[in-house]
Amino acid sequence: MTEQTLLADLSRQFPQLPNLDLTLLTRTLFPLSPVELYTLRLAHGDNAIMKAAIDSTIRQRQEEKEIAALELQHEICH
Repeated sequence: MTEQTLLADLSRQFPQLPNLDLTLLTRTLFPLSPVELYTLRLAHGDNAIMKAAIDSTIRQRQEEKEIAALELQHEICH
């Protein structure tokens, strides 16, 4: 996942938010570890935008792990 991927995903989810706000949010969330993301999600669970942004970050990282595992499995089989 790149910051640009996360920014694009958040822009689709929240087209009403200014790009600068989304960029700052992306730069805040992108470097966090999974534990930090989950902790932040618990602390800001009542904020719909923060919750969705954190969930999006977590989901993208999970998808990347699954893709990497499939690619590795494919390499091993061939």
